[in-house]
Amino acid sequence: MTERPHGPSSTAQPGGHERNERPPDPPRELVDERDVCRRFTSESVAWLARVSGRGAAGTGAYGLGMIEAIHFYHASEPATPRFEALLPAGRLAGLFEEELIALLRDARAIPPPGDAPARAEVRRSRRRSD
Repeated sequence: MTERPHGPSSTAQPGGHERNERPPDPPRELVDERDVCRRFTSESVAWLARVSGRGAAGTGAYGLGMIEAIHFYHASEPATPRFEALLPAGRLAGLFEEELIALLRDARAIPPPGDAPARAEVRRSRRRSD
């Protein structure tokens, strides 16, 4: 019996590749020229949801996944983000309104700029919830 290397993806091989072939390159950011802005209503308040950033997350040779940071704004104040959530890349445009409401409900609050005590409290609450 041969000893296998340790690690979560050390023995995982991508489908259709021989063991000696070079693995595929990790995913790259998808360029989407459309700026997706979704408008919806939750508890009689009109909201906007927009992509505020993109990146990749994960571990291992094949564990990277593209994600997007979604910021939620009151429709009456479209320049001030109130909440933030993460989604797999490209999903915002296809979410149903009920899914947007659930995403908003689970999103983290973004303290107003310059509000240092509120920012510190958000950091403390993140540590408690993790």
